[in-house]
Amino acid sequence: MINPATIIFAIQSGIKLGRRINRILIDKTHERSLPLPLGWLVADVQRNDALSYFKEDNRDLIKAGGPYVGLSDDELVEQFNTLTALTKHLNQGDGISEQSSEILQGLQAFEQTSNETNSAVQQILGTIVDIGVDYFGANPGLLAGDSSSKRVLSSFIANLDTVNFSDDPPKDLVSSLLFASLRTLDQNVSLVDDDERLQSLIGGITSSLIDDYEVLSVAAKSRRNLFIKRVASSILRGGAEAFNEDVDLFIKGDTTAKKLVQSTLSQVVAGIDGKEDLFTNESLELIYKSALGVVSENSNLFTDNKLLTDLIKNTVSTLSQTSVKRVFKPETFGAILQDGLEAIWDNIETLIDIDNPRSELLANTIKAVANGLSGTLAGGGAVKDLLSKRQLVELAKISFQEVAKNPEVLLAEVDNDKRTALAQIIGSLAKSLGDKPQMLMTGGGFLELIRTAVGTAVLNADKLLDLDTTNVKHNVLFQVVKQAADAVLAHPDPRKLVGREVFLDIVQRSLPIVSANLDGVLGDLPDKDQINAAITKALDLASGTLQNRINGANLPELIQHLLKRTLRGKLNLSEESSVRTEAIAILNAA
Repeated sequence: MINPATIIFAIQSGIKLGRRINRILIDKTHERSLPLPLGWLVADVQRNDALSYFKEDNRDLIKAGGPYVGLSDDELVEQFNTLTALTKHLNQGDGISEQSSEILQGLQAFEQTSNETNSAVQQILGTIVDIGVDYFGANPGLLAGDSSSKRVLSSFIANLDTVNFSDDPPKDLVSSLLFASLRTLDQNVSLVDDDERLQSLIGGITSSLIDDYEVLSVAAKSRRNLFIKRVASSILRGGAEAFNEDVDLFIKGDTTAKKLVQSTLSQVVAGIDGKEDLFTNESLELIYKSALGVVSENSNLFTDNKLLTDLIKNTVSTLSQTSVKRVFKPETFGAILQDGLEAIWDNIETLIDIDNPRSELLANTIKAVANGLSGTLAGGGAVKDLLSKRQLVELAKISFQEVAKNPEVLLAEVDNDKRTALAQIIGSLAKSLGDKPQMLMTGGGFLELIRTAVGTAVLNADKLLDLDTTNVKHNVLFQVVKQAADAVLAHPDPRKLVGREVFLDIVQRSLPIVSANLDGVLGDLPDKDQINAAITKALDLASGTLQNRINGANLPELIQHLLKRTLRGKLNLSEESSVRTEAIAILNAA
């Protein structure tokens, strides 16, 4: 078993050798696993002096348990030369200093460790020592005591026994992972508050990336190496934050933690395979953090199969479809995927069907949103242009959250994915606002309207939506918002009471009223444009006889109550005096 202390001792010894001599050693012994011996660096000494040093003055060094036990006379002479050279290098005068002996013992212990491992691990250990000498040489104090750097390095080394290295081990990848671990966790090691958890994190990530790397083709290995160099720090940060935010998920002594970390990362990497360039370092950090949360809370479902891989791959594949990319640009993919994982984390029981865990609810949600904003449902795409990239990501997040509440209603299986309730709701709202939605709505307002419309529609979907057709004009939901938009755009509104926020308030109040009083909309009344009429009458009053009683704050509430009385048959909007009397009563009660 590899002892981290031995490797660290070798690094400290290498640092004391100095950069110049250490570089000579590395160059001279390029094909060897260990830069020993050092005797060739200096001229020979008298053979008798060397043997006398060991056999007469320091016999404990060659007895059982001593560092030079079993060496031949020629080898003892070589070691004496090495000790003398080190003493002079350290500017400690003639003879042999105690520090020289400590350095040599450290390197010999490392040589013994290397000789006891397979050749692949020998190469990796040599790489780690080389990196350590360079990294810690500028500041040897980083390896002192119980420093965070020392803990990170020890954790990294301790996990090498469990890694299955090939005959030609990925030294560049190991270097990248070690550097990333030191850079990322050195200043944030408190995120992983004990050595077992630190080893689970570093070991799981290292094992995952090396295992996945080993099965790749030569060309794919080169691409993966570049990918790991770019994202290793992000992955480590995401993992550390997941450990820190929910310590109960990775409790001390939990032997499954390392396997969980390894499985999660392997599935994330497999899920984005071939699409890596679509994800930034920041988005991958968040994706991995969320994925760890999902898997850790549902390890039996996720750890031992490729469910997470399928989920990610299906979502990314859907986002990459030409029709979907017209709505969601590639630079938003990472944020959307992360929001989807967060939704699963919070709503596993509704977004993952235990009997059919590979159902594609995330991918289908994305598809429904894209369909709702597409030309076939929304018309010319004006609302899509109203939304910024950030707001489109927010729309996806809202949709994930709403689907989690009512997946059976919003994504009910139909023979045409444009006819899902979610697609029809978004399409109805987008098309109802016309070709210039910016006159009625901000992008943020549209997102709020979607929340209201979804909440209303799921309570009465069969009446508000007609899922037998892809024509959103058949939906009552479309008619309600369209009438409201027509009324506001047609009225002169001389006082300019209906700004975008007021219009949003009017529609949000109207939708539940209509949903609960559909007889007034779908019945045999001669005038079915009651929403338009109620808004128009209220605006007439606001610019006429009641202009001193009505403002932008109470106008939506007035419209709400006029509409309710109208749809219930208690008010005839064509009777001017009755409407005015009713309006005064509503305003007085407000």
